[in-house]
Amino acid sequence: MFALASFLGFLGGGFVTSTHELSAASKGTVVRATRFELVSPDGKPLAYWGEQDHDVVLAFTQRHGKERAVLGLDSANLPFLTLAGTDGSDRATLRLGWCQRPILAMEDENRTGRVLLGFLASDAPSVEEENWGLALGAPALWHGLASIGYFRDVDGKRRGFAGGFDEKGGHWIASLDHSDSGK
Repeated sequence: MFALASFLGFLGGGFVTSTHELSAASKGTVVRATRFELVSPDGKPLAYWGEQDHDVVLAFTQRHGKERAVLGLDSANLPFLTLAGTDGSDRATLRLGWCQRPILAMEDENRTGRVLLGFLASDAPSVEEENWGLALGAPALWHGLASIGYFRDVDGKRRGFAGGFDEKGGHWIASLDHSDSGK
């Protein structure tokens, strides 16, 4: 009987303690830290929330510690999402770029740009610039190897374009003046 009473007392004490901890957390207790980590039962990092290279990120890692998905704010407080392959190299990035205009970029396993969708900034972009489109091939150059989109010319007219480029500098570009469309 004494053993049963002791056991029930132990369970009751555990219940009161855990209930007290939950109610303290539910009352808005603030926990402050520079980094939070989620680890597996064997101590391997699975995710973290904190600062990384002046960016604030929520990063999910594989068991070997390589980041696979990162959501965050960069040093200019612009949001981004980066997805990496199993080798840890970036494969897709969605971010707000110049003048907070969105960009979706995709790379291959060699970190070679393959697809760029969104704002296609020129060498010296301005606030008035409107180069939007899809560039395929090597988006480090805004036109890529093949591209389609629209831009605003020096006269302020919007023009659609489609183009193709080869690696030797040869190219073709077709452009349409939107103010003349329908004629």
